[in-house]
Amino acid sequence: MKKVLKIMIIVMIALCMVIAITGCGKKADDNNKETKEEKREFSMGEWEGNVYKNDFLGFTYTMPEEWTRSTDEEIADEMKIAKDLLTDKQQLAYEASKLNNVYYLVASNEKTGDNVRVISEKTSSSVSTIDYINAVKSGLAEVTTIKYEEVGVTKEKLGNIDCDVLTEKGVYLGVTVYQKYYVYKVDNYCVSVIVTTSAGESKIDEMVACFK
Repeated sequence: MKKVLKIMIIVMIALCMVIAITGCGKKADDNNKETKEEKREFSMGEWEGNVYKNDFLGFTYTMPEEWTRSTDEEIADEMKIAKDLLTDKQQLAYEASKLNNVYYLVASNEKTGDNVRVISEKTSSSVSTIDYINAVKSGLAEVTTIKYEEVGVTKEKLGNIDCDVLTEKGVYLGVTVYQKYYVYKVDNYCVSVIVTTSAGESKIDEMVACFK
């Protein structure tokens, strides 16, 4: 079970790389221009014990017991494995655009494989959360190793943040895994909070409750 979840998460990371290249990234013609809306000071946030706080992103995350957070080195290793899944052309494009992509936190339960990660891509002001979600959906539809089925697109809250949310159900080696993408904008950053579990949608609700 844990191995299946790990593989599906790696595929998801590779997909996020492709999204940056072929989806939202293609519209980012004004990435480096300051706009009147860009008033918040960018921050990577900080951990204090098992609590992560990021005023820029607008939330506090309390990591549950038995969960651990990934080190920068572990995240880099995952990114390298995921990058190897891309074509040579995609890898070159990713290297050129990866400065626009930021990982803020990765937390997981080593026993179950349940996983939470927060990433962002700096885009143009014209890119909406639905644009990003449509890019995710298109990418998932092209995955052949995992059979993905869209559960739906909804509007939900992550703590106090209003999000557009994509729910997908994936099946790999007979194991069903749910992935939920909570997407919102901060200035020109498209933020995606991705939760992954094999325990069903009710477990996702429990994981999301850690965000305030």
